[in-house]
Amino acid sequence: MIESNAAQAAATDKLVPFQRIFLTGGSGYVGRNLVRHFVARGINVTALARSDESVELVRSLGATVVRGDLLDASLSAAMAG
Repeated sequence: MIESNAAQAAATDKLVPFQRIFLTGGSGYVGRNLVRHFVARGINVTALARSDESVELVRSLGATVVRGDLLDASLSAAMAG
């Protein structure tokens, strides 16, 4: 993944309003690279995964996994905060 100075600065700047993010599609190509990027910078990542394989992949990257689907009504509780 190409390093972005802006993204790195945002992820390490204590004035940035987030130190935790929620990602959908955490096991996809873009999602898993975003998980790696933010975890490496100390951001707490929670990622959505639908299958057992996706759960294991996302967990192995250092993210907290929420098993579910975008259409789950209970998803908002996982995104709180």
